[in-house]
Amino acid sequence: MNDFWIEFQRGYESIENNASALSHWIWDQESHVDAQIAFLEKEQAENIDGDETTISRTRLTAVLLELARCISRVNATVHLDYTADERAIEDTERIAAKQQEAEATVKLPDCIGAVDKAIDGLQASFERYIGELRLKRQLLDQMLAASEVD
Repeated sequence: MNDFWIEFQRGYESIENNASALSHWIWDQESHVDAQIAFLEKEQAENIDGDETTISRTRLTAVLLELARCISRVNATVHLDYTADERAIEDTERIAAKQQEAEATVKLPDCIGAVDKAIDGLQASFERYIGELRLKRQLLDQMLAASEVD
């Protein structure tokens, strides 16, 4: 997740002020975000860590889903052209798509910031969970050592 997110942020920072590059970059990133959502959902299904981590992962998945919707809307006219193959695109459809793009482009930095916070929350919950496991192991080791002495 971290490698994906670092590359995502670097890519966004390098093209955020270039509308034509943003469109192409977003088109490419949609599948990467979807893959991360699928990975998190798989991890969630295995449910091998604590409740706090499960909640944090659920929160991150929800935020990534919102990011996926946002980046899809950034390319609303591209999607419209791509799916319109043989039918004529009405002016109202194109106007609505351009409005979606404008709103999503403004919202995109906030979505990226929300993902940052959710990743930090998940990492913190992992650290707490691992700390709890280490403490439990130390206690078990002490109990085992005490029972071997007797």
